[in-house]
Amino acid sequence: MKRCILLEATRLDFVVSLASQVAEVPSTRDRLRKELDLDFYPLLLMRVGKAAPTPASKRRDVSMIISETGD
Repeated sequence: MKRCILLEATRLDFVVSLASQVAEVPSTRDRLRKELDLDFYPLLLMRVGKAAPTPASKRRDVSMIISETGD
């Protein structure tokens, strides 16, 4: 399910960040449970939003990485 959410968010030009550390702290986990009125304890925090576009990272030419051999 997480993968579907991430893909759909990307398709809609949203960015997502995941944090499990928040739910690892008992006091924070309890507070999240109470604030969100949950019947269960949260295990993961997912932040979804919009971000400014960033340039694509530079990539090496594929010929520098893959070469054909004459075997």
